Amino acid sequence: MGYSQEEVAAAFRLLSWATGAVDAPPAAALLSGQGVLSRHGLVEPLVKLPFAAAGRALAPFFPGSPRFAERVVTLVPVVETALLASLLFLWATQLTASPRRGLVLALGGAFGTLLWPYAYCGLEPTQALALLAAGYLALGSEASGHGGGRAIAFAAAAAVAVAAKSTGALLLPAVAFLIFADYRRRSAARPGGRPLAVALATTAVVLAAVAASRGLRNGFQPAWIEADTLRQFLELNPVRLAASASMLLFSGNKGLLFYSPLAFLGMVALPSAWRSCRTIAIFALLVLGAVVAGFSVVGIPAEETWGPRYLYCAVAPLLVCLAAAWGSRPLDAPRRLALALALVIGFGVSALGSLFYYGRTLQAAQQTGQATLEALWGDPVWNPIVMHLRLARLRLAPRGTSTVWTPQHHWWFERPAGMPPDKSVDLAFAREPQPLLLGRATRVRPWARGALLGSLLAGLGLLIFAARATRSETWCSQRDSNPRPSDSKSDALSS
Repeated sequence: MGYSQEEVAAAFRLLSWATGAVDAPPAAALLSGQGVLSRHGLVEPLVKLPFAAAGRALAPFFPGSPRFAERVVTLVPVVETALLASLLFLWATQLTASPRRGLVLALGGAFGTLLWPYAYCGLEPTQALALLAAGYLALGSEASGHGGGRAIAFAAAAAVAVAAKSTGALLLPAVAFLIFADYRRRSAARPGGRPLAVALATTAVVLAAVAASRGLRNGFQPAWIEADTLRQFLELNPVRLAASASMLLFSGNKGLLFYSPLAFLGMVALPSAWRSCRTIAIFALLVLGAVVAGFSVVGIPAEETWGPRYLYCAVAPLLVCLAAAWGSRPLDAPRRLALALALVIGFGVSALGSLFYYGRTLQAAQQTGQATLEALWGDPVWNPIVMHLRLARLRLAPRGTSTVWTPQHHWWFERPAGMPPDKSVDLAFAREPQPLLLGRATRVRPWARGALLGSLLAGLGLLIFAARATRSETWCSQRDSNPRPSDSKSDALSS
């Protein structure tokens, strides 16, 4: 999905250069972006490079699978999503002093937000994981330390967060705040440890990453050409700007409320998080505010994507905000009800998103001649959730059920005279599920199907074990002997 195909190709191209199988192009060709790297720069191919090497090394053992090496590389966003959920569990457990609540937030984030549908797509998982790691290293537990290794890890995570995508510059305010928070923490903990030098070095690394990612993109254009292109989509009408911002949060077609309701609860809980742990609330606000503001100015920030793809990086910080707002206090009945609804609705919507390729709605709209940005942005007829639910029904329908669908709109009172009839589309091409385990047996070899099924069962078993472990006396006694750090220090840093 997304740009995965060109990123995988770029990773194997880098591997060929590194092994000497193919001569690397000159530096001038790299800087001009003459089709040698991916559209979003060098970070994603570099992240996929170890998997490309592993896939190529293991490929001879699977001679009947010509694309085995590429399949191995496509595991990268799956692994990154798992790491993102694991880090979310760690941070939420520390904030709430409850491993059970941490597990609920981690599983809810993994399977009830945008994380699951985009576990098959590059860029977003890489950027979100790096951003959350940088946030944890700057704002998380004091146990993360203040040594040189931690400083290098923080600088690398911050650099990847802003360089993984061409729109990563929108995260610069949030990353700048993290650098400032890290500087304040180092100054308070080790006044003689040269915290200013660490902050300046981290800033230099981040700025260098932004410049390098911009210069090493495939199809790089000078700044004046990019500005001219952006001017075609720039929206300055304040009413339209406000409408775009609100639709990114509330729209049924692309709103955070419908596609990540648990993260939406985190946004609602921002005032409580501000009172309990102000630095985390500021971090989440800077991420969410910058991304919403940045994409609202393009008029109609919608494509064929599943939900608000551009808000993906804000999901994890908002879940951390929810954990900070909860704290260790018992949840009252309204909060329990809101949490239960967010988990159930989020799981259903995310399951539909992962069930089919997200571009099916656009493909159907193209065949009917209705593929306008406005339709994808706000037309309920082209709501992706409804479309995927329709495809699921067709998939489960008895053989022989008609797959022809006619998108119909409501005219004001009566249809104008002379209007052509609504064009129909045959959805038979779109009803095949995306997961290999649910598809036709001919799509996947028996050994691969067995491996996938075994992985699923093992994962479910481990999740059950983790849920039982959160109730164990050993874990609870360890939790009680390591109380949650006071929020007063955190508030003092942000005052």
